[in-house]
Amino acid sequence: MPDFVGGDPESNANECPAVWVNPQTGDFLFRGKTVTDPAVLDELNSHIGKADDESDVWLPARMAGLIRQALDGYEQGRHHHVGDPVRDARRLRRGRERLR
Repeated sequence: MPDFVGGDPESNANECPAVWVNPQTGDFLFRGKTVTDPAVLDELNSHIGKADDESDVWLPARMAGLIRQALDGYEQGRHHHVGDPVRDARRLRRGRERLR
């Protein structure tokens, strides 16, 4: 099962963009608003095709910290909801430094 990395700290906790990582594969899962603007979809599709089982989602820029956590490593088994990405990144770095 995917590990929850975090949700958008400025969104409603019941309905917010979020990031997960599959610990077995390292794959990422994102939840965000579905892109429906035809002009944006045309631009996205002009760069690369999209399969029938793929979706385009929007994540706010403020989620960059959580996406970086997912890319750089995360605490496996962490299941809290809607954290502070800056605080969580600092805590993650401190934990890594202790392991060295």
